Amino acid sequence: MSLLNNILDNTDSVNEEIYRWCNNYNKLHALNVISAPYNNCSIFLESVLSVVYKKGKVLYITNEDEESIKFLKEIKKKTSFREYYYFRNKSKNDNQKKLVFCNHENSKYIEDEFDLIIYDDISSYSEYTTEDIRAAIYSKKSLKYVVYSIEEVLDYGDIIEYPIKIKNTPFVEPRIINTRIDINKDIPYVMYEYLTWFAKSNKNVVIYIPDKEKKSWVFEYLKALDDTISSLVIDIEEDKKKLLNRFKIKDICTIAITNSMHNIPKDINDLNIVVYFADHVTLDYKKLIFICGKAVMTKGVKGSEVIFLSNTITYNMEKAKDITRTFNKLAWEKGLLSI
Repeated sequence: MSLLNNILDNTDSVNEEIYRWCNNYNKLHALNVISAPYNNCSIFLESVLSVVYKKGKVLYITNEDEESIKFLKEIKKKTSFREYYYFRNKSKNDNQKKLVFCNHENSKYIEDEFDLIIYDDISSYSEYTTEDIRAAIYSKKSLKYVVYSIEEVLDYGDIIEYPIKIKNTPFVEPRIINTRIDINKDIPYVMYEYLTWFAKSNKNVVIYIPDKEKKSWVFEYLKALDDTISSLVIDIEEDKKKLLNRFKIKDICTIAITNSMHNIPKDINDLNIVVYFADHVTLDYKKLIFICGKAVMTKGVKGSEVIFLSNTITYNMEKAKDITRTFNKLAWEKGLLSI
């Protein structure tokens, strides 16, 4: 039982629910843990360790970079368990290890049978659909299957909801600004007002544009505006080091522009995000929700804004807004949010 001693004192209700489900073989074999992007993965620690302690085997699928796997960091930090390895493309299986990590693509080459498989689609953004995830996880033999996702993935499975990470810190619901102005040529005045307010309030802003050419145009346009805004604009791809240095300075606004979602910084105080061309064909609701999650991750989150700017309102924009509202509704019902 020594493997669990470091974490038993810190279990919460979700951790305990998952632990009971994993150890009750009268339950269904599939579990959906529905949560907001970038939420805590330590809720699986007890369950995983209880399986490996009983000489069972666990597969943990995550699309994080190998050196940045949050769950592995939790294991190293909070337990003495070290019988794990990372499975790479067609690498030799280490059958002596009880916990196997891999990504979605490499999972297809694993032929072992498991007692528990967890697919973590919360700790990082991936472009895999619910159908992709379902196919990947059910291609493996296991007694229990768990998917950690923003929505239900496994049909006929149990559901546990874990809507927010920090009590009284709501998930940022996007504000949609729909305009008749051709945003390929101009920005609406309401957007200019927002940028001016961010600047005067010393709030950091990231403008995400899902198209490299459109990003260049927006960058040049903002650089040509008045000094209130133009002097604050930085292209993340061109000046990432300068950006990070500016973000460390208190009481100063930076307006950072990027065409890569992965370049939106994490852990930045009062981070606000504008998705320019939010109706772009490449932006599905999952990606939009994970962009919203970048604002939730920051310190000083109260008052942070996520704005979807577009000429049309798409199904994906509306669904993203509905799902983020559901996170907060569930949190309210569970007593995790208060006025």
